[in-house]
Amino acid sequence: MMLDGASEESYSYDDTIVRCFLTVTLLWGFVAAVNAVLVTSTLLHPRQDAGVEWLSFGRLQPVGLLLFFMAFVGNGVFAGIYYSTQRLCKARMWSGALSWLHFFSWQAIIIAALVTLPRGISQGRELSEAEWPIDLAMTLVWILFFASNFAMTVSHRRVRRMYVSLWFYIAAVVGMGLNNLCTLFVFPTGLWKSDSLATGMQDALLQAWYSHNATLFLLIMPALGLAYYFVPKVLNRPIHSYKLTIVSFWTLTLVGVWAAPRLLHYTVLSEWVSSLGMLFGILFGVAVFGGVTNLLLTFRSSEVDKSANPSMRFLKWGVLLLGVYACEEIALSVKSIRAQVDYSEWITAHFQLGLMGCGGMLVIGMAYWMIPKLFETGIASSKAASLHFWLAAAGVLLCVLPGYAAGFVQSGVWNAMDDLGILKYDFAESTSFLKMVWSLQMLGGLVYFVGLGVMLANYTKTWMNRAKPYQVTVYHVESNAKQNRPVSTPEPVSILEAAPVLNVAKKVDIWTRLNWHQQWEESPRKIGVLVALVVLVAFTIELVPLFVFASSNVPEIASVQPYTPLELMGRHIYLTEGCSKCHTQMVRPLMAETKRYGEFSQAGEFVYDQPAQWGNRRIGPDLARESGKQASFWHWQHLVSPRKTSPDSAMPSYRYLLDRPIDMEEVDELVQAAQERGIGYDADLAEVKNSVSKQAESLAADIVSKGGTVRRGNLMTFDSQAVALIAYLQRLGADLSAPPAAKTKPAVAEDENTTSTTKTSTTKIGQTKTNPIDPKLTKTARDSDMNKMLTAVP
Repeated sequence: MMLDGASEESYSYDDTIVRCFLTVTLLWGFVAAVNAVLVTSTLLHPRQDAGVEWLSFGRLQPVGLLLFFMAFVGNGVFAGIYYSTQRLCKARMWSGALSWLHFFSWQAIIIAALVTLPRGISQGRELSEAEWPIDLAMTLVWILFFASNFAMTVSHRRVRRMYVSLWFYIAAVVGMGLNNLCTLFVFPTGLWKSDSLATGMQDALLQAWYSHNATLFLLIMPALGLAYYFVPKVLNRPIHSYKLTIVSFWTLTLVGVWAAPRLLHYTVLSEWVSSLGMLFGILFGVAVFGGVTNLLLTFRSSEVDKSANPSMRFLKWGVLLLGVYACEEIALSVKSIRAQVDYSEWITAHFQLGLMGCGGMLVIGMAYWMIPKLFETGIASSKAASLHFWLAAAGVLLCVLPGYAAGFVQSGVWNAMDDLGILKYDFAESTSFLKMVWSLQMLGGLVYFVGLGVMLANYTKTWMNRAKPYQVTVYHVESNAKQNRPVSTPEPVSILEAAPVLNVAKKVDIWTRLNWHQQWEESPRKIGVLVALVVLVAFTIELVPLFVFASSNVPEIASVQPYTPLELMGRHIYLTEGCSKCHTQMVRPLMAETKRYGEFSQAGEFVYDQPAQWGNRRIGPDLARESGKQASFWHWQHLVSPRKTSPDSAMPSYRYLLDRPIDMEEVDELVQAAQERGIGYDADLAEVKNSVSKQAESLAADIVSKGGTVRRGNLMTFDSQAVALIAYLQRLGADLSAPPAAKTKPAVAEDENTTSTTKTSTTKIGQTKTNPIDPKLTKTARDSDMNKMLTAVP
């Protein structure tokens, strides 16, 4: 019955865009599973790449993360949001054009990254390896096409109070939009080249900040929002506790973004930032677990027939794994626990649990529920869907559980010492058993791949049985339906009204009933603004001081010098080949690590590292103190045939670096970019070639004197890229033991107002010098800090 004076309006839902996002989700998931098997096989059989650079683990591993995170889970999240938002708002997406621009642009971004990353076009930054044009495109697409369309749809909703799923969507859309800006903290040096604006410790924290918050806003927040929508739909019952939903949402929103520094425990990160990350990391895990508990209690006592609802098993399994993920987050936020498992296979398994388990299972469960609605026909085969569940569950367990076991063993091997404080095991003994682990994980990837193949076949058959044409349901409502509301809302009365207590107790009692939250549920703007404020405040408190007060957070070390042109080229090769995917450059202040690698790392070592290459996995040993440990000829042989020098090595052959000449134009560009960053050279760029030749010839002479060849084919040894990479490796850690140079007058004036940690240092091409700091005082301070930290850390 219509009210007097009210007009009627009609609307329908745009399910075509949902079908397209869902289709590419399954296709990308299939490709991601294939790539996961391929990546693991490169560790098991590193010779299989036959010296082809784009088949190496270092280049394919970022592709695997991209496929699972941005392509599979990302597209699935978009499909779920586009489907549920329209129904929760009782409104069609505000702009169909923006929806399609979002769809095609997102696929183009993924394809561009897939083409460039295997070719070595990479920033070398964790979870944001794609170069700046792709990052810029992703930021613009998110804000201009997706966020704007979503915001306008919510603002034109026909339901006054927003359901809980929309709260999570708003937080994810606003938070990820701001987080994407972190990837633009670079200055382009070419169309597909860039350098980070931050250096060393600051850049490492920036990487941790982005990777953590990308996980929060593109995985955790949307996963909970989608679960809050689809779980009640599948079970046909409301969420267990409305109050628990409110508490877990706001706790996650207010504390989750602060937890990024927990990823850098026991590195050179400032202690106060690390402690802040530990505190909020624990609260972050508790908040996620609160939402999981609410969802699991909703599943309790459900009488829904599982065979008739294949999505129920996937959704419940996804929520359970999200609970395990939350518990791990709590544990890994504690410094002493993370110290034991960091850089091990445990961390990799933890991330696989998040992507394949939580994200993958929830996306697949959501898809199985939507497919009959979207195609207006039943699932072609319920038995196939049931088979898919068991294959997916087995695949996740085979990928994750061996990783946990490997991490436990690696920690024991790395830290084991006898009564005299001598290490019991070589590093190689911590990797000798990993082939068995990787074999199980490859089997898990194959099982997961088969499961997705079963789903694709089931999906295709269902699509072939679809309604032709689709029936578009048109809904009719009053045009002013959203404005209809009760004339007055009675004020809540405290149960302590008649009790002899202070008025403040009565107000607290009324506030804890959360009736006030109903007003917030009517205002998406309030939620969005608060999320934006939390992100900006957290960024300001955690990151900005490291830049503004750089001199106190990153003490200068007298002997640390800029890289020579040849070493700059070697570092560029190191980054291009993805060496940080297997090697770290961070010696933590743990007794076992300092005995194995040498003096623990300090913030001042990394002031010329843009970007930081600290890494997060040790398939190979740490390289922060690699200088002088092995002869240059050993490195030369190791690049040609890693198993000849290290029998248990999983490293592929890089012999193509021996056959490629050093690109002097690229070296010039690297030196020029270093000059633009404030690292001055008191010689013209014309001298770069002489510097490179002089250092390369010296290093090549050492290689030849130990048994290396003078030339390889038509290429002289000193002209090969392998020499540049070896020069970089032989530089790592050398500065700490080098005597400081004498004071010289800088040829490039220093900017007194600069707050960057990149020291303005003038260096002759092929020669290094230092800033005038007393080395004795610096060394004494380092020794004091080392003794203090070694006694405080397990």
